[in-house]
Amino acid sequence: MEIKFGPFLDDNENLKSYSKLSTISFLFIDEFLENEILKENQYDALLSSLLFTAKHISYSIRYLISWGMLYPAIALARVRLEQTIVFSYLLYEEPEKGLIPYISQFPINLYHGAKRAVNDADLSKYFKTDMDLFKKAAYYSQKRTVPDFDENGDKFTRKWTKLDLLSMVKKRDEMAKNTSIISRQRLEINYQSIYSDLSSIIHSDCNSTTTFLKHFWNETTGQFVIYQDYEWIDIILTLCARLDILQSYEYLIYRECQAEEVFLDLHNQLVDLIKVTYKK
Repeated sequence: MEIKFGPFLDDNENLKSYSKLSTISFLFIDEFLENEILKENQYDALLSSLLFTAKHISYSIRYLISWGMLYPAIALARVRLEQTIVFSYLLYEEPEKGLIPYISQFPINLYHGAKRAVNDADLSKYFKTDMDLFKKAAYYSQKRTVPDFDENGDKFTRKWTKLDLLSMVKKRDEMAKNTSIISRQRLEINYQSIYSDLSSIIHSDCNSTTTFLKHFWNETTGQFVIYQDYEWIDIILTLCARLDILQSYEYLIYRECQAEEVFLDLHNQLVDLIKVTYKK
C-alpha cells in the first residue's frame, strides 16, 4: 500500500520508526496471504477480514497524524484498540463461546436493522422488503448458539457476547498469560490507561475538549487560541505499533506460520523505541 505520509512523520525519525514497525508487521501478513490459500472454513476468512480492516485503520491513524490531524487519529486509535482486543479474544476463546456466536450474530443484526427501518414512519417509505426472509435467516443463525430457541416466544440476541470490553480483555489476558512474550503482555493495561480518554471523542463528552486540546489567550492579538496537544502523537503511535505487531503475530501463529523470530525482533525494536521516547 503506497501512501504519501506528511511532514510530521517525514521530519521526525523517532515517529517514523514507530510507523515503520507497523508497516513491516502488515507486510509479513501481505506476503503470507499471497502465498497461502485460506483453509476452507469460515473462521480463516473472518479473521483475515478483521486483519484487513485493522491494517486500514492503522494506516489511517498514521496518515492523519503525519498531516497534523491528530484529533480524528485519536478517535481511530480507540477503534484500533477495540479491534485488537476482540480479535485476540476470538483467537484464544473456544469457538462455541467466541467465533461461532460472533459469526452467527450477523444475520440477527441485519434483522434488527431491517425491523427498525420498517417500524419507522419515514424510513419505511424507502425500505420495501420481505421481513420474513430476514427473520428466517436470523432464526436459523440464532439456533446455532441457542439450540432450543423459539422464534415465536424468545427474543433474538442483541450482542454476540454477554462480556463487556473490560471483561473480555481480562479473560483474553488470562488465556494468553502462558504464551510468548509478545502475546502475554496484558492488553488490559492499554484499556485501563487510555481507552476512556480515547472514547471521549467518540462520545463527544467534555473530556474531548480538554484532554487533547490546549487553550490560551493571546494578549498580542486579543484572540482565544485552541490547538491540538501534540504530546499525544507519541502515545498514539506507540499504541498503534504495539497493536499492529501483536495482531499480525497472533494471526500468523494461528495460521501455523513460523513467525516467532521475526516478530520478536519487531517487539524488541518497539521496546527500545519506547525507552528512547519516554526516557526521563
